[in-house]
Amino acid sequence: MIKKPHPCDQFDAGLIARAHSFTVSIFQGRGVYETKIFKALEAARRHRDGLRNPDRQRAMIHAITTQGPNREVSTFVE
Repeated sequence: MIKKPHPCDQFDAGLIARAHSFTVSIFQGRGVYETKIFKALEAARRHRDGLRNPDRQRAMIHAITTQGPNREVSTFVE
């Protein structure tokens, strides 16, 4: 049986498709994050996969879209 996609998953997929940039963030400690911005999701994934992190923390990728005038929305990708 084919599972019907959840409406939230469909909404997130739409945001990711319309994203103008992607950020890769990794926690550095005490509220500090190292964040880099990329134009393409594949470039963000390559950067994330190449990070050397001694604490084995996985970096997060967010899609950044523009929703209306001067309003950016961030969606968790991976």
